Amino acid sequence: ETPAPTVKIDKTTSGLTTTLSGICVVGSAAEWSKATTDFFELQYKESGKMTDTIVKVTFTSQQSNCGSGRRNTRGLQANSVEVTYEQALAYSTSDSSFTVDKALEYPLSTSQQQDEYIATLKELDGYSDLTSVSAISVPATIAPIPNPDTGGVPQWAIIVIILIGILALVVLFLIVLRKRRATSNAEGYVQEEATYEQSGLGSRSSGTGLGDETVETMDYDYAKAYGGLSGDASLSEAGGTMGTHNAPQATNTIFSDDPTFNEAYDGGHEEVIDIFAPSGKLGVVIDTPNDDAPVVHAVKDSSPIANQVRVGDKLVAVDDEDVRAMTAIKVSKLISKKSTQESRKLTIIRYVANS
Repeated sequence: ETPAPTVKIDKTTSGLTTTLSGICVVGSAAEWSKATTDFFELQYKESGKMTDTIVKVTFTSQQSNCGSGRRNTRGLQANSVEVTYEQALAYSTSDSSFTVDKALEYPLSTSQQQDEYIATLKELDGYSDLTSVSAISVPATIAPIPNPDTGGVPQWAIIVIILIGILALVVLFLIVLRKRRATSNAEGYVQEEATYEQSGLGSRSSGTGLGDETVETMDYDYAKAYGGLSGDASLSEAGGTMGTHNAPQATNTIFSDDPTFNEAYDGGHEEVIDIFAPSGKLGVVIDTPNDDAPVVHAVKDSSPIANQVRVGDKLVAVDDEDVRAMTAIKVSKLISKKSTQESRKLTIIRYVANS
């Protein structure tokens, strides 16, 4: 049979207690400590459970239960003193059931051992009245609380982990916020396109030579903007066809402040045309190239005013409101507000070469 492995124990335990009855005080702590150490060492050697035993008992404190109380005066309560001590114990054992707690309790675990201990103490001064001793009380073992500075995850590592987590949350929040803004802008753009379609406008990517704002449809009247024009000259009264009239060369023309106007139009003349467009979609694409006045860029075949407008016509007014400084989008918004009207007056300028 394989012998059981030998276990070596070396431990110091504080808070051990035993009660000595019949006396009120331990006279000499040093004498008690030596006598108790010698007695315990003998018990361990005779146990047959331990080898290489080293023991040292050190007196710590005492609590007297003697007094002048009524119960003690009547002899109802025996005199006693509770001794608290510390014991250092080192030994080897092959008995796995002989734990440290059992080893600490062993010297006074039987009545025979207690009687022998009483006899040992009575050899000292002050123990003549000793009548009994109690078994040894071993304090409950409390598992130590791990020190965060010496075990587990270091405190600085925990702080770094927390900071990384906070940073990750901030980054995630910014990403979500950016996506929401992008989605919001996209939805706004789609809604704008829907508005343009409602009034006959549709978004269009600018081609070469076109401005950033190119939109389908148009609207404006120019009789009032051009001082010399009269409503009677508009052919809109004749079933919505175009009315044309030569732009006056008087100084009150809307382009009179531009010194290059006459040079640009040498060999031709400008016509101001009023078009009365029906409600709904107009099917006309306009552009604002180089931040200039809105210009007709394309006309759909299905446009209700396809026979009245031409590519290159400048849209200058919608229902007599000047739109030359507006972008195509702003013009489209203006027209969309009027999409339910039975008629919308669009004023355009068309350059016509002299024949």
